[in-house]
Amino acid sequence: MMDVSSPAMPDTEELRMLRALVYEGAALARHGRYVARFHRWIVEVSYEGCCSAGSFAQVTVEIRCRHGGLLARTCLVVDGRADREIGG
Repeated sequence: MMDVSSPAMPDTEELRMLRALVYEGAALARHGRYVARFHRWIVEVSYEGCCSAGSFAQVTVEIRCRHGGLLARTCLVVDGRADREIGG
């Protein structure tokens, strides 16, 4: 029986696509929670609000396998004016 609580690592193709989905989610999360599915992975990005005089925003990113096991969770700071990551 397979242990679904700890997901396998994504392969190279999946990592590339997950990274792209995280960047897309960071750009779109201001308009509402972003959820995307790719193969056996689920990417969720949530906008946490503005900081530093309203020009920067914090977003929370979670990547899970479809059975719910957490692969990664992180917070990123994005430039709200240009929709690009500036650190995290």
